[in-house]
Amino acid sequence: MLKQKIVAMSLVFTLIVPTISQAGFFDSMIDGMTETTNNLIDGATETTNNMIDTSGDVASEMLALMSKLSDDIGAMADRIGEMADRILVMADKIGEMADRIVETEKIMTDTML
Repeated sequence: MLKQKIVAMSLVFTLIVPTISQAGFFDSMIDGMTETTNNLIDGATETTNNMIDTSGDVASEMLALMSKLSDDIGAMADRIGEMADRILVMADKIGEMADRIVETEKIMTDTML
């Protein structure tokens, strides 16, 4: 009978001790996960608050830039028109040069023949 009690007690002891040590492990794991999650939430909250705080400044700078660009749009259109005219003149000159090159090649060919 004593032998059965000793076996029963040792069996209970071997089952309870690992459960107690595992409970401590799981508690520390849950505490670590909670701390990590809280840090992530705090960081996201801080980032969001910074974005909200600076969004007004960014929006006003963008509006000022758009306003300045719209004021300059007439002058820019005039410059683009002038550049287009210059490009046309340059294209005509290139065409004349190409014609002269062809004439020169004809003369060279006739001379060689």
